[in-house]
Amino acid sequence: MSKLFQELDVDTYYLEYDDQARTGGFSPLKHLPPHKNVILGVVTSKYPELEDKEELKLRVHEAAETIAEGNGSSKDESIKQIGISPQCGFSSSVEVRHMEHEDMVRKLRLVREVADDIWPGEP
Repeated sequence: MSKLFQELDVDTYYLEYDDQARTGGFSPLKHLPPHKNVILGVVTSKYPELEDKEELKLRVHEAAETIAEGNGSSKDESIKQIGISPQCGFSSSVEVRHMEHEDMVRKLRLVREVADDIWPGEP
């Protein structure tokens, strides 16, 4: 992971973290340097049921703590390196996952609500 985060010439990583059994924990984020960002795909596009908003916020804060631990910054500094999104697009969700348009809209609204709570006043 160190090589991925520290040697690739990219500013932002988009990582799937919607299913901890499949994706594992946030420990790889210890290698994220202070000058790079990560978008956590914590909202699944695999099923229409909404995730728990408070649980999502806890997971983002856990990721910030992991980043802070790894790069020696504060949690408040590290949380500025994070964004959230669905774990991937919804393009195959309608037919394969039985996601309706309104389900997708609800998921995106949830992402916005969580972001507003964690990063108030940010665009």
